[in-house]
Amino acid sequence: MKFFVSVIDSGSFVKEASPDEFQAMIDRMNEYIDELTEAGVWDVGQGLGPPDAAKTLRYGKDGEVVVTDGPFAETKEQVNGYMIIDCGDLDEAVEWVKKMPQGDGRGALEIRAVFDSGAEVAEAYKGEAAKS
Repeated sequence: MKFFVSVIDSGSFVKEASPDEFQAMIDRMNEYIDELTEAGVWDVGQGLGPPDAAKTLRYGKDGEVVVTDGPFAETKEQVNGYMIIDCGDLDEAVEWVKKMPQGDGRGALEIRAVFDSGAEVAEAYKGEAAKS
């Protein structure tokens, strides 16, 4: 099963790290990706551009699309990267993601299942509704 991992943080490490600190983080991340790849877990992943260079599209009145500058969330933490890993279950995904180097150690990593069809999405959300 595939899992989407959101890398969420303030971006402070990228902005404040020295070139040597930043390179050391890149080296640790590349080692981590190599480990995921060797285990057959790695699918894809990339860093994202800065939030202040983003655009957000929302539906306004009468379905009109409104484009605004910046990310949709009004928060200091933003999604700054992602990866998709292929694991047997959520518990295995959690164990792999625990090993990810996280820059300055702040922020969060969110893991969500990836579905191949609308039917799988509907079934998963029905299961969640039954729990509440």
